[in-house]
Amino acid sequence: MIKGILGILAMLVMFIVLVVMNASGDGIYVVGDKYDAAYLAGESCTINMRPMKTVEQMKKEFQDCVNLHNAYEFTAYYNAKLMEDIGNFEW
Repeated sequence: MIKGILGILAMLVMFIVLVVMNASGDGIYVVGDKYDAAYLAGESCTINMRPMKTVEQMKKEFQDCVNLHNAYEFTAYYNAKLMEDIGNFEW
């Protein structure tokens, strides 16, 4: 019971983080200070390679995409788990 409640709370927190980071709700998250990268939820990370961009900047933007993807996967897992738990709940 406690484990299920903690899972629901974790999912809610991740959902709130994703909603706040993606106010438009379209699954596109802008990454980086100069809008040079974008994470497409569950699909890809695109990093613009403008002239004079350092490898360190690219690494940071990629890590930001990885962090967003981890949050997306975590939320997707708990959404599926919640639906499974609701389906198995004995009324």
